[in-house]
Amino acid sequence: MSLPFELRALAAKRSDVLAAMERIFAEESARVTTRLASIAGARTGSVGFPQRFGSSLNVHVHFHTLAIDGVFEKTAMGVRFHDAPPPPKDDVSEVARRVRERALLWLRRRGYIDERAAEERSNETIEPSALDACTQLALAGGAYLARPFEHEDARAFHDHPLSGGAPHPRSSELALAAPNGSTRARSTPPGALSAGRPEIRGGP
Repeated sequence: MSLPFELRALAAKRSDVLAAMERIFAEESARVTTRLASIAGARTGSVGFPQRFGSSLNVHVHFHTLAIDGVFEKTAMGVRFHDAPPPPKDDVSEVARRVRERALLWLRRRGYIDERAAEERSNETIEPSALDACTQLALAGGAYLARPFEHEDARAFHDHPLSGGAPHPRSSELALAAPNGSTRARSTPPGALSAGRPEIRGGP
């Protein structure tokens, strides 16, 4: 039996986890074998050992199990062995499902499963997105707020000696309002206004 990747490191370090996973698998395999044999009071068994590494000596905890394909019945003459039929696919799937459910229950009861979301379990520093970073800069002060040009602003921009008498033909006009109420002109690509998301740039 192979363990999930997330469980291998834990089973390699904790002997109680390793023993519990092997015991659960052995018990569920024995339960199916006994049921298939249909002999009241009969018992079966298995021998297993864990292997802690893979072919490249990587951490890969898994189990090698030798299970008896039948049951032993105790009689007045001693012990009698009865063959069990091969398990059908449904029984194999049932063993896998029950092993998973029991393993999760065992791990949860002993506090080995962290129920928090993956973002909360991570120890990495969460970096803000570009939009969050712009918002933080704006809230920190010193950033200009973009708003559409008003009539007076457009006329002032038109009369500015550096404007050449007209705004750039491929730009839309924005007045950038500073916290003190003053305004300044800035050209913005035409798609910004039509998309409803004017470009916001900080700094004077």
